[in-house]
Amino acid sequence: MRRKGFIQIAEIIIILLAAFIVIVQLQALPRAQTDWTAAKLAALGSDVLASLDEAGVNWFNASDIIRLANSSLPAELLFGIRLTGAAKTTVSVGCMCSSSFSQILTGLPLNNRTITFDITPILETGISPVYDVIVLTQQPGQLSFYQDYLAGGKGVVEISDLTPADITPTQQLFGLGSGGPAPTGGSLSFAGADQANSSFYPLFKYYNLSPNMPPFLPGLLSSSETIIPAGQGVAVLKESSGAAALIVQDLGSAGRTAWLSAGPLTLPSQSLIRSLILWAAGNEQIIIALPASTSPPVRVSRLAVVNNEAPEIIQVELLLGTAF
Repeated sequence: MRRKGFIQIAEIIIILLAAFIVIVQLQALPRAQTDWTAAKLAALGSDVLASLDEAGVNWFNASDIIRLANSSLPAELLFGIRLTGAAKTTVSVGCMCSSSFSQILTGLPLNNRTITFDITPILETGISPVYDVIVLTQQPGQLSFYQDYLAGGKGVVEISDLTPADITPTQQLFGLGSGGPAPTGGSLSFAGADQANSSFYPLFKYYNLSPNMPPFLPGLLSSSETIIPAGQGVAVLKESSGAAALIVQDLGSAGRTAWLSAGPLTLPSQSLIRSLILWAAGNEQIIIALPASTSPPVRVSRLAVVNNEAPEIIQVELLLGTAF
């Protein structure tokens, strides 16, 4: 009995000793910080953005950002990255057009990356916010389909030749109307870098990436076409005859619309179409999505400049938070 009691006492001592060792080891582990105030997160976020920029991070590459950010951010913090001002690397296109037309939407080189067009053939009833831009080479039908889509800040591009008889109420979305006078004079040209605030400057920038593409596209329109006078947020690109060849409208939160007169798909015309779709797709993109389980994040931003072939001033926004 004494031997059995001694063994039990020894077992208790061993258990207590093991528990003590485990507790000591747990206390030695680094603890996650739980007092992340907004001010602390903002200060940390600013430092992280600066260090990533200094390290030459590729802001369009999620893997590159994560690799560098993981060495600077505590493990308990969650983050996301959003870019504004740069052309989207992948443009999702809902296309009401022929397969031959879709073939011209090839990759577009821009600042050491290739812009790709992810094309899905759709019907008008298939217009959905999953697409960055809707492209149609036919007459638009029901107005509400396009209004609802544009209300999400999206873009719609129509490429077609029209006569006054073709101007339906839906065409008003594109700045087209049968009652307005045709503009006179002028030539088909883009705004240059000295007019960077012009609606046409982004088109000029992307269009000129293609070699040997002079910024002139004569003969796009029939003589019977007319447009409404240009208004606020509207830019009209005129053919040498004075008729409109292209109308772009940046409607702010109500989206972007563009109408381009159809014509032979020459190389300059193809370049213009790709540039136009890229413009209409918008310039905001999520590179790293913030996990849904994140507490209300702190937002920190920094400007970056990419200028290999064409200048892009990018606002990089870092969203930082903790899991809840």
